[in-house]
Amino acid sequence: MEQAHKHGLKVVAHAHRPDEIRRGLLIGVDNFEHTGLTPAPGFPEDVLRYINKLSDVTLVMKGGVIYKQNGKVVESAL
Repeated sequence: MEQAHKHGLKVVAHAHRPDEIRRGLLIGVDNFEHTGLTPAPGFPEDVLRYINKLSDVTLVMKGGVIYKQNGKVVESAL
């Protein structure tokens, strides 16, 4: 993680469950793929709050994308 960021690279991870996303956010993952495969109907509030604190993170899921734009969390349908 540190080496990728040191060289200006983004780190992408596959994460399905909220606990996996939480761990990735804590260590600095920039982009999560396939996050919408979890059976839960959306992301827990604590995960969304943490994303809101970060400057740049993207979650790509089955039904759409969650990302930051102008400092706000945006949910977009695919």
